[in-house]
Amino acid sequence: MKMVNKYRADAHAKEIADDDFMLFRVCVKWLEEYTDNFLD
Repeated sequence: MKMVNKYRADAHAKEIADDDFMLFRVCVKWLEEYTDNFLD
């Protein structure tokens, strides 16, 4: 969650580099897959 919050550019009104965005997506994808286990 720290990584997800750190790279939320919309919440912090700043631009995000492509590499940082890719890392953010990896973290969010993991979070989505983890929470899916509880929703199925």
